[in-house]
Amino acid sequence: MKNRMTKQCRILPVLLCAVFLLSGCSGKPGDTGDDVSASQTCLITAISLKTEDREIALAVGDVCRGTVSVEGEGNDFFKTVYLTATDRSVVTLRLNNDTHDSVTDFDIIASEAGTAYVYAMSNSGIKSNRVKVTVTDAAETTDAAETTDAAETTDAESAVVSTARTQPETQTTSAPTEKPSPDPDAAAGMIPPAAADTTGAEQTSLTTEPTAPQTTGYTEADPVAQTYILNTNTGKFHYPWCASVKKMKDKNKKEVEDTRDNIIAQGYVACKNCKP
Repeated sequence: MKNRMTKQCRILPVLLCAVFLLSGCSGKPGDTGDDVSASQTCLITAISLKTEDREIALAVGDVCRGTVSVEGEGNDFFKTVYLTATDRSVVTLRLNNDTHDSVTDFDIIASEAGTAYVYAMSNSGIKSNRVKVTVTDAAETTDAAETTDAAETTDAESAVVSTARTQPETQTTSAPTEKPSPDPDAAAGMIPPAAADTTGAEQTSLTTEPTAPQTTGYTEADPVAQTYILNTNTGKFHYPWCASVKKMKDKNKKEVEDTRDNIIAQGYVACKNCKP
């Protein structure tokens, strides 16, 4: 029994050595177990994002195109590069990653009003420069344009009214009239003194009569009811064929059949384009 145990103790180390040698030689020489090809690896050192402007202003639905360029070693850069933004609800991004070049294009689609910063980033953590994108609602842009147009119209009409107020004062100022010289016939007693005074008064009246102020633009006449289009937002009224009518929102448009004087009395001002 003792001899048998001794033999087993001698055989066990030999078996262990054999197992170790067989496990070390089971693979092919140079096989590390990794399935990564050298042609598929790339080392990115820098990423650059380029657009037409550093700060982009878009309305909802607009699209802006730019390019992404990558510097590094290898190929298939854009398999490991992606686009992102600080607020993904403001913009939608599309990157053309089906290319083996170091430059590709991308699209920025305005989704909703707000501000976001767009940039590119690699899986290894390399980031590009950031582009600021400001998105506004199309309806807000139209309202702002109408408000600006209304303000410009009000300023122009105020200037016209101010000029019209000062113009009559200038025109009514008459040159001093010369005192009529005594009529020799009247002095001789051939013409009664009363008649001579009357003639001088008539001449003075004709000389000092103020000139009526000249008017420009619309002249008052018999009021006639016509069809006008009111912009309840800007406070202006237009002819139906005016180009500004096509740009109005339906909620701000109102068609009326009335005279020009009545519409102005309601607080509306005439459009400076069609000049109703």
